Amino acid sequence: MGLDISNYQDRLKHNLMVERKTMKHLTELIYRKKSEAIIFYNCRIRLDKQKEESILPELAYYSRLEIESLPSGEWGYLHFPMHARYFQPLGKELIGMTGRFHNSWGDFGGLKNQAALNYECNRILSLGAEVCVGDQMHPRGKLDRATYELIGNIFRQIENKEPWCEDSKLEADIGVLICTQSGRNTKVPKRGSESDEGATQMLMELHQQFHLIDSSADLSLYQVIIAPDDVPIDEQFALKLKNYLKQGGSLLLTHESGLDKQLKSFALDEIGVEYLGKSEYDIDYIRFKQEINEKELATDYDYVLYEGGSKVEAKKGAKIYATATHPYFNRSAIKFCSHQQTPPEKQTKEPVIVKKDKVIYIGAPLFRSYRHSGYRVYKLVISACLKKLLPEALIYSNLPSTAELTILKQRERQIVHILHYVPQRRAEIDIVEDVIPLYNIELKVRSDKKVEKVYLAPQGKEIEFKQKENYVFINIDKIEGHQMIVLE
Repeated sequence: MGLDISNYQDRLKHNLMVERKTMKHLTELIYRKKSEAIIFYNCRIRLDKQKEESILPELAYYSRLEIESLPSGEWGYLHFPMHARYFQPLGKELIGMTGRFHNSWGDFGGLKNQAALNYECNRILSLGAEVCVGDQMHPRGKLDRATYELIGNIFRQIENKEPWCEDSKLEADIGVLICTQSGRNTKVPKRGSESDEGATQMLMELHQQFHLIDSSADLSLYQVIIAPDDVPIDEQFALKLKNYLKQGGSLLLTHESGLDKQLKSFALDEIGVEYLGKSEYDIDYIRFKQEINEKELATDYDYVLYEGGSKVEAKKGAKIYATATHPYFNRSAIKFCSHQQTPPEKQTKEPVIVKKDKVIYIGAPLFRSYRHSGYRVYKLVISACLKKLLPEALIYSNLPSTAELTILKQRERQIVHILHYVPQRRAEIDIVEDVIPLYNIELKVRSDKKVEKVYLAPQGKEIEFKQKENYVFINIDKIEGHQMIVLE
């Protein structure tokens, strides 16, 4: 094949060719023997912004997709929603698999808390997937009564919910471009995954409705495209984005997203800044202007940016929403101050957040930084930017950030899923033990059709509502754990 076995990249290329050749051969063989067979290849589920390295060229070899994701194992509670938001819109039957184990596979004698299993299974439903709970039998082959009481408790609930879950599709206003590289084309495993995790976490906490997408996606399905931190743009995708913007779409980019493949300049003229290179400061500060229009962000304070960003210059006609305040120096053994970062010295006119027409650029890796630090200021910044780019979101609520909120479409129905289970880091894993009810919930749901009735599912209890223009206003007295609200 003309490949060099001593070359690392060539070996990876050959590996992928062999893997796909094997999958093609096995799928064809199985279907010749049994055309109705269910086929899934384990350990292939992955995110990758490089289409040729991703799972997309392999989809024909699967009859369905399964996301194995045990939050109490190595996966954590961000893994499933992040992957489901990419795979659910692809049109394949989607299975979410968790486990009955307190920890991970083979945890004999370890049973998951009922609240945790309820959360994980209901969450799978809320993201438009089917539910699978994994077990591992004792070598004697006898099923444990306690295990199947645990599983049975949630599956009885799921059975009642199925009519509102079958063939439902996850709705979204926002498409988030994948930042992850799976490790096949780099020696750094999962490069960019922290940005995808940060974006998923942040948008879930903001109750935004979004899919994870790649450059092959139909951009017209979304009102806003977000490119988090490190999404370079080639010429072909730049043309696609230009057309998307001409059709009325909006774009939000952070740090090095939007740069060309050489990371020298921005690939889109529509971005309101010129790229000057990486910031010379490892840690910087940001000061907001009144134009950011977010009352919780002070305009007389320098907020820390825990990771170095990009240095840019605003174009003519662009609006500057925030500027940089530099520290005295980069902290080192030679120049040193205090316990952590060097404090801010003086304000500059260097832009950090810039808006031009329907494009906002932020010169800091806020999504990755949020995953690292959880600094709420970064979430407020993204929220403020989305209010400018997405004036009519799919849903608004008074829910706390600990609640999870999704909307699924099923035939002529919209189904709002609300979950409220709060994982806590009580050990080396996140624990869900208690269900904390929520009261006096207010929802405002966008609907392009006249709604005839609103009710709770599966209870069937009708709820009073008001419809004004293209929004439906709903009040709910109490939610405990998981609740579906159906707009018929």
